[in-house]
Amino acid sequence: MKRVTLGAFLLMAVMAFWPLMPSESLAGTGLQLNLGGGPSGSAMTHAANAVAILLSRSIKDLEVSSQVTLGSRANLKRLREGSLELGIVLAGDTLPDLTPIIDSPAIESGQVCAVAGLYRVPAQLAVLADSSTMLAQDLRDKRICVGSPGSSTALVAERLFSALGWWDSMEKLHLGHAEAAQALREGRADAMLLMDGLPSKHLLELASTQGVRFIDLHQSALVSGFYDLGLGYAPVNIPAGTYPGQTKPITTFADTAWLCAMEMLPAQVVRDCLAILASTAGLEHLSILVQTAEPVAKLAQAKPLLPLHPGVMHSNEVALIPGATP
Repeated sequence: MKRVTLGAFLLMAVMAFWPLMPSESLAGTGLQLNLGGGPSGSAMTHAANAVAILLSRSIKDLEVSSQVTLGSRANLKRLREGSLELGIVLAGDTLPDLTPIIDSPAIESGQVCAVAGLYRVPAQLAVLADSSTMLAQDLRDKRICVGSPGSSTALVAERLFSALGWWDSMEKLHLGHAEAAQALREGRADAMLLMDGLPSKHLLELASTQGVRFIDLHQSALVSGFYDLGLGYAPVNIPAGTYPGQTKPITTFADTAWLCAMEMLPAQVVRDCLAILASTAGLEHLSILVQTAEPVAKLAQAKPLLPLHPGVMHSNEVALIPGATP
């Protein structure tokens, strides 16, 4: 499948129906906004940096500062608390679980709003190239790195492996991406799961130095009923050549990263930011810095399940945004 960029995904969600010239409403205000990204070196951090630089350079009297954070779930919490005005949040993290697999608190509506879908975030389950593991079921009772506690990766791991029926029997290593890659390299883990943009810095380094192989997660998600849980994940291919030695596409599932805003951020500010993001120059800027796997054809599967910010669209136009819910 052809690789597309963050800018192309944003274009599909916004360009067709939003004016591209920001207003002068911010002139003289000296407004400063904090934008939550992700852990240092992550694709989410690169995306946040790209957005922050673009908006700060393009809108007079607006300064957007990108912050390194623990990631999507931390951003969601800080947006709700008001310590961030903008943040990148995965759609799946906004959902209270629809099954009793995990006891997750419901997300209060109205405090955090979706602004625009940015890019796909595929689940990546990797083993060393010389591992005997060929299928996901071969990892039953094995040592699997499932992400740091409270992370998006940890949430996806519990949802997926609970659906497969392995969560209680597998040995779970709650490690961040860098630590997980090191544990896999040293033989202290049999596999690592992560949710990250493409290519993941840590898997790229591991593939370059030691060699990795990826396990098909789409089939496991399909046969286990994982997709039927209504958690918003959708099938996607990771293109061949994304990682060294990867000669074939990898079939897996993906979440969607959304630019979100606190509800109290003025609508005019959001309108101005969105106009810049969807402009030709904005799309080119973002395209250079962030890449991801091709989104699935039906973008409606990428549901933020958060209300759209008032600065995005009038309520009668909400349905025009792919993935948005009225």
